[in-house]
Amino acid sequence: MTSCMMRIATARGVRPVLASDSTMASTTELIFRFSGSQLDACSRSTINLLRRETAGVADLTVLTDLSLWAPEAPAASVRTFADAHETSLAAQLPGVSVMAYTVLDVLETWPAVRPWPIPGDRAFHATSKYPASTVEWLRYVHRGLKTQGNLTRNGPVPDGAVPEPVSNLLSYFTHEPSLCLWLRRRRANVRIASRGASVSHLPQFVWVVEADAPFLGSLREPLVHYSTSAADYIGVLMPHREIASAPELFSNDAFRRAFPGSPTHKWEHVERFSAQLLSQIDGLLGDGIAAFGEIFAGTVCNQTASCTCADLRDAGPYYTTNGDCADLYFIPNMDVPGTAYRRSTASVVAMFEHVARTWPWWNRTGGGARHFVYSPCDHGPRDCMFNGHLYAGRDVRGGFDVPAAIAPKDANRTIGYIMLSGARFHSHFQSGRDIRLPTPEGHTCGPFCGMPQSVRENRTAATLLLRQLSPWTTTRSAVEREGMLNAFRPTRVFFGGRQGGGGRAVLFSSHAGRAGFVLHDSSGKFGRHPHAAEPNWMPQQMATSDFCFSPNGANEGDSDRYLPAMLYGCIPVFVTGDVPPFADVVSWEHVALSVELRHVPRLHELIGNLSHAQVLRSYLGETGADDAFATLVQLLAKRTGHL
Repeated sequence: MTSCMMRIATARGVRPVLASDSTMASTTELIFRFSGSQLDACSRSTINLLRRETAGVADLTVLTDLSLWAPEAPAASVRTFADAHETSLAAQLPGVSVMAYTVLDVLETWPAVRPWPIPGDRAFHATSKYPASTVEWLRYVHRGLKTQGNLTRNGPVPDGAVPEPVSNLLSYFTHEPSLCLWLRRRRANVRIASRGASVSHLPQFVWVVEADAPFLGSLREPLVHYSTSAADYIGVLMPHREIASAPELFSNDAFRRAFPGSPTHKWEHVERFSAQLLSQIDGLLGDGIAAFGEIFAGTVCNQTASCTCADLRDAGPYYTTNGDCADLYFIPNMDVPGTAYRRSTASVVAMFEHVARTWPWWNRTGGGARHFVYSPCDHGPRDCMFNGHLYAGRDVRGGFDVPAAIAPKDANRTIGYIMLSGARFHSHFQSGRDIRLPTPEGHTCGPFCGMPQSVRENRTAATLLLRQLSPWTTTRSAVEREGMLNAFRPTRVFFGGRQGGGGRAVLFSSHAGRAGFVLHDSSGKFGRHPHAAEPNWMPQQMATSDFCFSPNGANEGDSDRYLPAMLYGCIPVFVTGDVPPFADVVSWEHVALSVELRHVPRLHELIGNLSHAQVLRSYLGETGADDAFATLVQLLAKRTGHL
C-alpha cells in the first residue's frame, strides 16, 4: 500500500481484492430476507427504503421464511401454502420478485445434512452447552419466536417411516440454504425463459440484507463502491472468541473436516455473495456440510484458494486499514471469559500493553491519544472493563498501579472511552476526551422504555406503540406534529423508576404527592402509582407530561430516560454533572433542562414560568436527516479539526 487514498477491501488475514482490480460490470440482485406471514409496517418501510437505495444499481427480491407459520401438514400441502403466500405478497409489491419457502424445502433439497447446526436444538447441541452470553441470547430468541409460531415440526420422511421433529429455526440460524434455493429457482426460470421469446438474466452477484440488519448511513454507498469488484464474498469479517474456541458448537462434523482452520466470523447482516460461491455452498450442502450462518460463507471463501473476500467497511469514507492514514483509532472492547461482569483490571492493562507492543500508532500518538475504546455499560469502563474497586489510578484489591494513560479517573488519561453514561463522578466521564452515545434500542429504558417485556421483545408491536404516541412519527404532517407538541398535557413532571440515591432520592423526598407531579417508585419506599401496573402506562404517561425527570440510574449509572422522553415530546430534565450524548455538537440547552442537584427541591419553582411549547420550539426544526452515526462523525470531525 503506497497511498493513503487507497482503500484495501479486506479484513486482517483475509485475501484482498481491490475494488479497482476489476472493471467488469456485474449484474446484481439485492435480497431482503425476513421471516413472517404478514408484511407489517416495519417491513414495508424497509422494502420502500431498499427500492430507493437499489434503483439503477440492483434488482430487488423479497425472500420470506414461513416455517414458523406454515401448518403442520405433508410437504406438498405446505408448499401449496407457501405458493399462495408468495402470490399474495407479489401482488402487494409490484415490480419486486418474491420467493416464499419453509424448512421443508431446505430439508428436501439437501437431505444429506444431518444434523443441521442449529444452536440450542437438542438434535445438535442443547442450549446448556453454550457459553453464558450465547445462552442468554438463545433464550431471548426462543422466547420471541415462540410467540409467533411453533419452533418445531415433523420433517419430510419416506413413505411408511416415522416422522422426526425438525427445527423451524433452521433458516434463522443457517442463512445460506435459502439463498441457494433462490439461486436454483432463478436458474430454472432462466432455462424456462430461454425457450421463449426472451431470456431472463442470472445475476453474477447478490447482496443480502437481513430484516434485523442495522442501517448506519446509505446502503447505496457499498452497492456502488463494489459494483466493479470481483470479490466472491463481501462482509464485515472479524474474529469471535467464543466461536473460534468451540467451533463444534456452531458447525457439523463434516464442515470441520472440510474446513479445519479457525472459522471466519461475520458481524453484520449485510453481505454480498457471488453466484459462484453460492453454487459452491450448494454442493457442500449436498455433501452434508453445513455451519451456523455467521461462519458458513466467510469460512468457505477464506479457505478456498479460488475465492476472494472483501471488507464491507471499506466502502465507507471513514474507515481505513492503513493506520498511518488514520485520524483516530478504535479498539474493540475486551472480553474476559469466566469473570464476573466481564471485569478484570489486570486483563485490561495487559490488553493495552499488547496494543502498544503490537501496533506502532499507540506510541506515535503519545501513548494512546486519539485512541478510543467502546465501554457500553451503565458506568462506562468501571462496569465493562475495570474492577469496581479502582481508586484513582490504583487497583486497591490487586495491589498494583494502572497506567495514567488508561486509568478512568486519572486527569492525565490519554485514551477516550465511548460510553452510554456521562456521569463525571460515578462513570469518570471526561468532557472533550470521552464520548457519550445515545441509549441503544435494546436497553431497558431505551426507546421502548416502560413497555411490558412481552411488547419490548416484539419489535413490531413496540414500534407501532411508539409511532402511535410519538409526535415525531414520519407519517405525521407538520401541522399534526405541532398540534401534538403544543397540546395541553395534564402532568407537569413525570418520573417512574426505583428510588435509589442522588437526584432520584431528592426528587421523591421533595415532590412526592405534589400537585402536577406524577412519581412512581417501583421500590415502594415512596409509594407505587396506582395505575403503574396497567399495560403501557409509562409510555402514555410520558406522552402526556410536560417534563420528564432523567437522573442517573438507581446506582448512579446512565441517565437513560431522556431518549424515550424526547420521542414522546416530553422535555427531559438532567441533573447537572451528567453530560448528555454528543454534547460537543448537540445544543442540549435548547431541547432540555439541566438542574443542579441542590436545586431539585425547587424544581416546581424553576419550571413554573416555562411553557411546554416554549422549550420545544427548537424541536420543530429537526429534519431527521442525520442519525446517531452521522452525529458521531460530526463530533469526531470537530475534535480532529476537520469540521
